[in-house]
Amino acid sequence: MIMCIHRKIKKILSHLRFATIVVYAKFPTMKNLTYIALGYLALALGVIGAFLPILPTTPFVLLAAYFFSKGSPKLYHWLINLPRFGPSIKEWNESGAISLKAKIICVISLTLVIGYLVFYRQYAIYLKVIITSVLGTVMIFVCTRPGQVESSKYDNKNFIL
Repeated sequence: MIMCIHRKIKKILSHLRFATIVVYAKFPTMKNLTYIALGYLALALGVIGAFLPILPTTPFVLLAAYFFSKGSPKLYHWLINLPRFGPSIKEWNESGAISLKAKIICVISLTLVIGYLVFYRQYAIYLKVIITSVLGTVMIFVCTRPGQVESSKYDNKNFIL
């Protein structure tokens, strides 16, 4: 008799859990939909920025990660587990770190852009000063960020003194 009641209660509770999951899955709030839409827009701009030198990729991918974290944990986990973008997003979220390879690419590309704008374009001198100041500030910001996280560098298998 007690086992029968226990089974019925267990069955009712399992149906209730399933019903709440279905309700959340079927009816996302308007706020969540807005965050998801903004996340897809930022991700699309980031992917386009990978091919166009005008748009930066990293800020848009980080913005997409932020929007996905607010709107849909499932999409956020999908984004941070991508092999191309995931490790850099995780490092940035955990410690504000930028990898050495990304720093080198950033400094070289910004130096080339500054050189091109200063020496090969016919802009007013004040525009050249403003552009150089902004890009120089970006370069200083990137270079002052920490590198890779130390704890991920030394795991139990490859401990080096």
